[in-house]
Amino acid sequence: MDSQFDPNQATLDEKLTNDSNTEAFTPLLKANVKYIYRTTTYFDMNSVRTYRGLLIGACGFIPGIGFVSWAIGGAYSLYALNSPNLYGKQHIYSSPDYRYYRYNIYIYKDKKRTKLVKQTTKYMKYW
Repeated sequence: MDSQFDPNQATLDEKLTNDSNTEAFTPLLKANVKYIYRTTTYFDMNSVRTYRGLLIGACGFIPGIGFVSWAIGGAYSLYALNSPNLYGKQHIYSSPDYRYYRYNIYIYKDKKRTKLVKQTTKYMKYW
């Protein structure tokens, strides 16, 4: 008896388990999963860039890569200061068993989040 995986006969869970690339199964996650709204988070890109620069700079305490890490972290922080600030909003949805998630991400030009720049939707399977 052949025990190989047959994608045509598999359930949604089997398909997602046997392929680590969830992006390839986005159509399956759109069509076959019922999502429930969970929460909304807000963020701005300046704080994200600042924390990322600080994290890179903090790696400067690691022997052997210290100077390079400090230089990259400093350059990234300067880039963050000179970049226009964008604001984001993320709606988080999940399946009833919290196994599958959908993230609707909206990026805006203004702080009141009225001038939409970009909208993306990401699908994830967690366990």
